[in-house]
Amino acid sequence: MKRLLLICITTLLAACSSVPTITGIQSTVPVSVETSAFELQGRLGVKHEKGGQHGNVSWRHLPASDDVEMRSPLGSIVAKLQVNAQGASIDFGDGHIQHASTIESLSKELLGWELPLTGLRYWVLAQPIPDAPSQSQKDSQGRIIQLNQNGWVIVYTNYPDNNSLPGKIIMRRKLLEIRLVVDTWSISNAELSSTRF
Repeated sequence: MKRLLLICITTLLAACSSVPTITGIQSTVPVSVETSAFELQGRLGVKHEKGGQHGNVSWRHLPASDDVEMRSPLGSIVAKLQVNAQGASIDFGDGHIQHASTIESLSKELLGWELPLTGLRYWVLAQPIPDAPSQSQKDSQGRIIQLNQNGWVIVYTNYPDNNSLPGKIIMRRKLLEIRLVVDTWSISNAELSSTRF
């Protein structure tokens, strides 16, 4: 079950491409991870040297915390991840909750590889992690189409409707590939988000 959960995290997203629905703040300008809240619904696919999985994902980000819910293709909850200042936890829904200081160490312990959620907070918004070395390529509108950071190659293949929020993201590191297709984006100011989410 644990393995399936984290595999789903990495494996979430199939190849389907669609135009995401975007609500909240107009996102033609970059969204700040530190001051904004976002919520996305999408599909995740993970390929790794031992196989691959796919499923659905819901991710709610607030400046001080992240909650990620992984579901099977049929909609049943596989696992819930929570990350905040106290650390990271994964709830497998069977009464077993595992904790660690970071989601990277927790995923490495359970899966054998690190889920880069700390970087994903920025990468999913098509932004590099601040103060960390990176290289990027941009399109004619100044949006990142490829980002290299922390050993990951992140490719953005779809920006619907001239938006700054990507619709499809492919992340590769060594033998691991994570694909995320976003069906719905919701962006708000962090001060307003606690009631909206």
